[in-house]
Amino acid sequence: MPRSLCTAASLFLTALVALLALVGPAGAANEAATGQCASGKALYETGRFGAAEGSYTKALEKPETQACGQAGLAQLDKLESECKAAAALKSGGRTAEARKAYEAALQKRPESKCAAAGLKDLEEKPLDDPAGIAEDALAWLGLAALAIGGLAVLVAFLVWLMTHTPKLKDRGPAKRVRAVRVSIEAFENGPHEGLGGPVAALARSKIESFGAKSAKLSMIDSQAAAEETIWTKFGAINDQAKAFSAVVEAIGALYPRRRYQVSGSLQGDGGSGPGLSVSLRKQKKIEGATTLWAARFGLEPKADDAPATERLQKLAVPAAAWISHVTTTAAGETPGGAKDPISWALYKTGREWERDSNAEKAKGLYKEAIVIDTSNWGALARLGAIENEAGDYPAAIKHLKQALAVLEEE
Repeated sequence: MPRSLCTAASLFLTALVALLALVGPAGAANEAATGQCASGKALYETGRFGAAEGSYTKALEKPETQACGQAGLAQLDKLESECKAAAALKSGGRTAEARKAYEAALQKRPESKCAAAGLKDLEEKPLDDPAGIAEDALAWLGLAALAIGGLAVLVAFLVWLMTHTPKLKDRGPAKRVRAVRVSIEAFENGPHEGLGGPVAALARSKIESFGAKSAKLSMIDSQAAAEETIWTKFGAINDQAKAFSAVVEAIGALYPRRRYQVSGSLQGDGGSGPGLSVSLRKQKKIEGATTLWAARFGLEPKADDAPATERLQKLAVPAAAWISHVTTTAAGETPGGAKDPISWALYKTGREWERDSNAEKAKGLYKEAIVIDTSNWGALARLGAIENEAGDYPAAIKHLKQALAVLEEE
């Protein structure tokens, strides 16, 4: 080979070796720098954000990998800012919004440990969330209203059904619904100014003890005829409760309630002392009416007797007895003690005279009660007791046997 050719080949090989020596370190450096970005990406995707930040930071050291390093760090910054924003919302008491922010971050990046940790912290510390607690409380209140309202409607319907079933209407809550109730309005004063109200009040105080044998009467005042029920109060909670309350009230309006109203007026002395006229009605239907005169009940005037005012007040006793008897009969119950309301009123007034230690007046009333109604076993028994104390044993035995016979027939 010519010397010139050998020299040229030698020079070419030398230049090639020098070029390789220069290119080799640069390529290795570039590969190493590119590996930092790949490593950062892999660490980010596995949720190791701290390590990923380190890899991206190293990638910034080489010009050729600065772009990927900056992009990776920006991605980490965005993730961190989302978690920080959610944490700020939580710190400000806006927990519901913080929860939504954490959930949004997780939806975008399921590997976000800060978002997962933030949600877990919210679940573990519900007391730090007043707004959330209030929302939950309202939700539970709504459910409770639905449950209570539904139960109220069911109970109301079952009670209505019981009140219309012969074998059940006198039991449990149905019996309470069907209880006989009476309202006594203040009596008209007539010629006795200011006495109508007090006499009516005395009648109310007596009437509950003069009830039927099977069910005593319950007194209610005039306003209680349109009484506010528990369901009306329940309906004040919210709209759902009001709707249930309306249904319950509608069912309740169909109950066979037995309510009666009594009105009356005081009468002047017409020769038999002062009097009291009373009438009983259910809605607009008159169930009974009478006038009770003082003289008939042992309240005849005498020089040493109390004035008309006191005699009128004492008329409250026969009035209460008459009202209880007529009301009980109108309600379909069986009055206890007598079939006739006036006979029952005479008997009850006689008992009052006995309590006042006036056996003679009581004896006269018992005799008149028996004349009107021989089934008045109470009057028969008390008449026999008075006769026995007076030593009139034949009459006492007779009347006591009659009372026992009436009781045996009932």
